Amino acid sequence: MLTKPLTTARKTSYALFAALVVAACWMQLGPVVLAGLFSYMLLDLIDRRLGTFMPPFAARTVSVVVFTLTALSLAWLFGQFVRLSLQRLPVIIGSVLPTLDAFAERHGFTLPFDDLQGLRATFLRTLTENARSVTQFSGLLTRDFFQVVVGIFIAVANFLSSHESDSVGTFYDELGLEFDRRMQLFMACYEKVLGAQVVISLINTAITALFVAIVDIPYLHFLTLSTFILGVVPLVGNVATNAIIVGAALTVSPQKGLAAFIFLIVSHKAQYFLNSRIIGSTLKTPMWMTLLGLLIGEVVLGIPGLILAPAVLAYVREELALLPVKPSSKAA
Repeated sequence: MLTKPLTTARKTSYALFAALVVAACWMQLGPVVLAGLFSYMLLDLIDRRLGTFMPPFAARTVSVVVFTLTALSLAWLFGQFVRLSLQRLPVIIGSVLPTLDAFAERHGFTLPFDDLQGLRATFLRTLTENARSVTQFSGLLTRDFFQVVVGIFIAVANFLSSHESDSVGTFYDELGLEFDRRMQLFMACYEKVLGAQVVISLINTAITALFVAIVDIPYLHFLTLSTFILGVVPLVGNVATNAIIVGAALTVSPQKGLAAFIFLIVSHKAQYFLNSRIIGSTLKTPMWMTLLGLLIGEVVLGIPGLILAPAVLAYVREELALLPVKPSSKAA
């Protein structure tokens, strides 16, 4: 990439972009940022594909229609996931915890909690309370849901708005162009990272669904949905999915639980290679830096922060690569 001089407008655009990031973290606007970025990315991706063989206005119109259908389908899938979670997880937990307690007593070690029934009741209560905002009509007016709606509305409005020309007449015009470059670069990084994560999740979902069907582990639909939806969340999603699959296998027998555990270990060893080829080539950042980014993202924005952290890392790396380097003052 060719570097450009650090003009005042460019420096100001960096400051504005950083201020927006800080404000989003401080105001806990993770849902609106994630929904807005995902919506605009999807709209822009569809528009670019359709724009190769359709007039611009027709491509934009069809893009909005396809986006609406896709968003409704994803919302339905997520609703199914929440509904199945409320139905299946209590059964899985109710079957697995007594089995683990009996196993611990038989082999002479204690579990890391004192009251088995109290743990089960607390877990189920937390699960129900967090899912209520999605499954009940009265919960649809929650802050997070409102943020998601606002994020989608902003993305659609920005997508449909007319784009300004590249002419620069004032400092304000130059600043607008520089800030647009910051946003375009970030969206490119976000599209690459999220696209790679979705590809990995789809591959993992197909392999896991095949294993669950062959071994005849119950709740095939729920486990498949869980693997895909949670798999989009880096690292944490895989851990949660593995726990659910092993728990579902343990409801049948300890042998199937062991088989599921071994399969997940083997599949994750294979995923290390897959991740290094897909995510590694996209981020081009050390693993320790990725883990640190995920940790910070989770602390400041929760689950949205986990999803956004790899894209932010990729964006920072790309911006640093574009910065001009001053030549050494010493003569060779």
